[in-house]
Amino acid sequence: MQVYCLRCRKWGELVKVDVVKKGKKKTIWWVIHERSKHEAPPKSYPSPYIEVLARRSLAEVKLEKALLRRGIKFIAQKRIRLNGRFFVVDFLIENKLIIECEGRVHQERLWEDSERQKQLEGLGYVVMRFADLEIFDHISICIDKVQKFLNT
Repeated sequence: MQVYCLRCRKWGELVKVDVVKKGKKKTIWWVIHERSKHEAPPKSYPSPYIEVLARRSLAEVKLEKALLRRGIKFIAQKRIRLNGRFFVVDFLIENKLIIECEGRVHQERLWEDSERQKQLEGLGYVVMRFADLEIFDHISICIDKVQKFLNT
């Protein structure tokens, strides 16, 4: 299973290993990266260090790299609790700005997304949405909008 390790900020393979110590069976999760492997801390899964994700879109990866280049600190794929359920937002910046990358999936869930946005705004977040094409064609404009918001 592909996971994004928040500790190393790399993609890796999540591997379940059953170990028997002193007659007790114990399950350990390992994240294997290209050149290294480490135990997934803490030993229970899922952990705050590892997020199991569907493959992230190319637009999300491009936006993440652009945010890093501009020195904007963020949390990618942040889980936020709303009404007893967890939702994953694409990017959370300074604990107040949420950025969502709008792909084809979002075109099919417009009503759900608008309801979720209202709930997030009720908690004090500001939500910015960028279409995938906007990210691919005008990434600098997207980043400028984010910086303008953060500077106000």
